[in-house]
Amino acid sequence: MKIPTYIDIRSNATFKKKRGYGEWDKSTVSQILRSEVYKGTWHYGRVNSHTGEANPQERWVEVSVPAIVGGEIWQRAQERLEENKRLLKRKPKYEYLVGRRVSCGHCGTPMMGTITGGKYLYYFCPAKRGDRVAKDCDNRYFGVGQVDAAVWGWIKELLLNPEALRRNLEEQQAEQEEASKPLHDRLTVTDDLLADNRRKLEKLLDLYLSGDFDKEMLTERKARLETTIAALEKERGNLVATLKAMTLSGDQIMTIEDFAKEVSGGLMEAEADFEARRHLIDLLDVRVTLAIEDGQKVAYVRCLVDETELRVASTTH
Repeated sequence: MKIPTYIDIRSNATFKKKRGYGEWDKSTVSQILRSEVYKGTWHYGRVNSHTGEANPQERWVEVSVPAIVGGEIWQRAQERLEENKRLLKRKPKYEYLVGRRVSCGHCGTPMMGTITGGKYLYYFCPAKRGDRVAKDCDNRYFGVGQVDAAVWGWIKELLLNPEALRRNLEEQQAEQEEASKPLHDRLTVTDDLLADNRRKLEKLLDLYLSGDFDKEMLTERKARLETTIAALEKERGNLVATLKAMTLSGDQIMTIEDFAKEVSGGLMEAEADFEARRHLIDLLDVRVTLAIEDGQKVAYVRCLVDETELRVASTTH
């Protein structure tokens, strides 16, 4: 396809368009993904029409417009954009397999990588040195070699042992179901209240149609019941969404097993390729928390398919 040539009418200079038709700049795509208009929300008054300056947010007027995508999808896109920004790919000078994925088990601060003596790599909590963090921390330095080896060994064992993976997932499912029991109980109560209030509303409508009672009183009672029912329906929706998010279903377990089986095929290649191992870490969304417990270095590791505790060997460096 021929790339069109544009003319700058101010200088009569010509230049070629860098992109072809239908090719958008990254900043344009980012602007589209972040726009609330796509989820059905537009704000009037963002800019002062007289000065051209931005108005404070409290002066904006929210206007509902037809949505292009659902609110949940839009929110997931925002979370992914923030995650991509945090995990922005930059060629590291040194190899930190779980770099940018490690947090301090003592204060919660994201841990960083450092080198000492020109060759010894460590993960450390910046709060320990007071680096850009307004808190104190007594966590120790963790040798990168020990942490990365422990995490990679755990990943291999996880993906190459389908029986153990299935057992871990079913254990997680059982624990989640036990933890969510109060929510299930509340859902049962909510369903009973909904059914009771709907019956009352039906009886009220029958009384209203019969004409034997004061209609103004019945109308007021009807409005109260409808308000109660709407609140209960909203609560029920929130409970169902929460239970769905926190509990593994049978279908989800099968999906995770299929994903693990597919990913495990690249393990041999990844053994000799740091970038391949790092890519697998990203695919599994591995997260590591490093702490000292009973004088031992401990790594709590979790990913899309499992979570566990690892003992990290101490280093003398």
